[in-house]
Amino acid sequence: MGMYGSNFGYEEWEEWRRTKSPGALHKVLRKFDPFLEKELQKYGGNLPKSILKMHAKKFIIDALHTYKPEKGKLTTHIATNLQRLNRINYKTSSTLTISEEIQRGVNTFKQAKEELTIRLGREPTPEELSKELGWSISKILRTENLVRTETPTSALEVSPMGAVADDPIIDYFYHDLSPKEKIIFQHRIGYRGAPYLGTVELAKKLKTTPADISITAKKIAKKLKEVLGK
Repeated sequence: MGMYGSNFGYEEWEEWRRTKSPGALHKVLRKFDPFLEKELQKYGGNLPKSILKMHAKKFIIDALHTYKPEKGKLTTHIATNLQRLNRINYKTSSTLTISEEIQRGVNTFKQAKEELTIRLGREPTPEELSKELGWSISKILRTENLVRTETPTSALEVSPMGAVADDPIIDYFYHDLSPKEKIIFQHRIGYRGAPYLGTVELAKKLKTTPADISITAKKIAKKLKEVLGK
């Protein structure tokens, strides 16, 4: 940590401490991204780097909340918090991650469902999806269940694996959305316990078209990817 001076990141942390805004939080995380990349080299394990990095960002946010300047450098405090990654690796040592093949299937399913929804003007039935994809009904239902339990950006129609649904940064992100975007975000990922709504259901709720819902959801997902640093 020698390349990081005693005041490294302090200015960005102070701005975040004062404003608690999503933008300020993003600036702190961006500032510490090279530091984080270097620290992550210390932590191996079975978790993909993207997921490990997402946990690390949560620990950095925890460190921002508990940091006291009079007790030392911010980098040291963050590095100490990142040691919790060892416990994450231990807990997941026997956990299987979603394979690339399954993820490709999920992506294919979502694309087909979106195209059918726009074509039909309503949510397609499992039977219609089965005919469209040439899959069995049981595979359609299994994949539907996977889609509904995906990570936030995936549920918003983008598929970067590794976003953590309860990440504190998502709360900051949510408050920056427009009223329309908040409704879509809530019902796409079940945020704050909101029931899942499909494209057509959201279109009816917001008195717009399925295509508009799809476009807006993808814009939200793109912004979320940027905030998460994905």
